Amino acid sequence: MTGATDPKVNLLEEDLERMVAELQATLESVPEATVPFDSVKLTPVERRQRYAEMRDNPEAWTEMLKERGFTDTFRYAKTMERHFRKESEVSDAST
Repeated sequence: MTGATDPKVNLLEEDLERMVAELQATLESVPEATVPFDSVKLTPVERRQRYAEMRDNPEAWTEMLKERGFTDTFRYAKTMERHFRKESEVSDAST
């Protein structure tokens, strides 16, 4: 028995072709970004502000884990927490 005469193979090929066509149509309909992702550089103050907004937000961390994975998310948290604490110490000392 060959694969060309097997109706299961033909159905699988048809489904695969349909899914590829749908994916291509979806990708073509997505607008192109005016600025490449992650290319806008933030100032240190802006970076700390963004971190402060997400710091106690489990949903934000979950989303970052989905987008960037564990290693990058952990590295970001470690770096930003260090900056966040350092800034807090500076502002506490000046008051």
